[in-house]
Amino acid sequence: MAGLLRSLIKGEWARAVERVRVLRHRQQDPFDAYEWLDSLHLYCRMKPYYFFLVAAGRRGWIRI
Repeated sequence: MAGLLRSLIKGEWARAVERVRVLRHRQQDPFDAYEWLDSLHLYCRMKPYYFFLVAAGRRGWIRI
């Protein structure tokens, strides 16, 4: 929801429409690649390790 709000504030209308479609399940999430990764790991017989970087807040040089 924060991404949608940011897109609206910046005037990125096409991006905001895409976000609404994804939220309403009318369009596939372009960043949802886990099923593809799972099938790739099964095919290659690999055990994946997923890492999610989660931070409490923004500090320093990272600006979005």
